[in-house]
Amino acid sequence: MTPFVLLVGPPGAGTSTVARELAAARGLAVVDTERVTAEQLGHTDVATAFVVRGEDAFRAAETQVVLALLGGRAVPGDGDGGDGDGDGESAVPEGSGVAPEESDAAVTAGPDSSPVVVALGSGALTAPEVRDAVVGLPLVQLTVSLAHAAPRLGLSTARPVFLGNPRAQWARLAQERRALYDTVAVAAVDTDDRTPAQVAADVVRVLEERDPR
Repeated sequence: MTPFVLLVGPPGAGTSTVARELAAARGLAVVDTERVTAEQLGHTDVATAFVVRGEDAFRAAETQVVLALLGGRAVPGDGDGGDGDGDGESAVPEGSGVAPEESDAAVTAGPDSSPVVVALGSGALTAPEVRDAVVGLPLVQLTVSLAHAAPRLGLSTARPVFLGNPRAQWARLAQERRALYDTVAVAAVDTDDRTPAQVAADVVRVLEERDPR
């Protein structure tokens, strides 16, 4: 597999949505590693796989999926619907600009020699071996502020106190993962107040600026 670009971002950044938009615009195949992982674990959606299998098992399985893809080995699985980010947030896409991963189509496999747009799970880069594998590849991180991620993920609704503070949890997770993304991403594209098409166009622009050939 030859990645045209790999996209990664925190929950609510719309990584899978933008990947699908970009792939459609460029006539490329798209692979959503979380969706492939869920299917390999025997589940039809990411959220269920994440809850049933647990985060550690899900991420370990996703690591193998990513390494297999980057190593050029076939990874089975495709689907018509998608669920996206396995961190288990619910989607509220109405009026949110970039729709969250939970509403995305998941996997469209193409020939091994064809360029592919890869949507990585937000936690994929927590695995050191995945970070090592993507060094030097066209990896672009999508950024999003809490103010824009919250409505996309349904964090703007009232919640019982015993559920804790999901906004604070998101902020902590996003900060931790941003530090990892920064170590390997070649560029960052903001998604606040942007449509998927606008973000996809910016991704192409930053890649062309990096390598204008």
